[in-house]
Amino acid sequence: MMKVQLGNKDYELKGITLDMYEKLKDNKNPENDEFISLITGIPQHKIRQATMQQINFVAKVLNTYVSNETQQGELRPLIFTGKEILGLINPSKMSYGEWVDLESLLSMRPLNFKHIAAILYRPTTKYDKMTNERTLVEYDYDECVERSKEMGDILLKDVLSAIFFLTKFNHLLVEDTLTSMENQ
Repeated sequence: MMKVQLGNKDYELKGITLDMYEKLKDNKNPENDEFISLITGIPQHKIRQATMQQINFVAKVLNTYVSNETQQGELRPLIFTGKEILGLINPSKMSYGEWVDLESLLSMRPLNFKHIAAILYRPTTKYDKMTNERTLVEYDYDECVERSKEMGDILLKDVLSAIFFLTKFNHLLVEDTLTSMENQ
């Protein structure tokens, strides 16, 4: 975790969530107190009490931090949201409908990361101690749309990593299929 100091107090930065990212897209000025408050959780009235030099320094650090946090991170197959464990869908078990829905969402602008996350990560229904695997809730588009409203606390890095993994998996699958067809 990274910390910033404003005034005489340290504040820990926990990561950019999907909710934070949606608000960041609308807030282009890193020097304003709303931007700093959004990232750090510091109340705006406390930010206004700091010197302009401190605010400018913290804003520059946060700008770099946001840039780094919007890059892909480590792939996490399980995510704990605070109330439930969500599991990453196995791409080899995705249905045609899931692929189509995901492909459609990835082609839209702006990206709806919450909806994408709801398709990629699902609640787990049971845990098998023998195989160490979790069973995920079956895919249902309407259920994913409803659950996407609750995905705001998931880290952006986790969703970007899952998208990258899925895209790479799909690319390699297509390559292998074409190579296999050429060899026959």
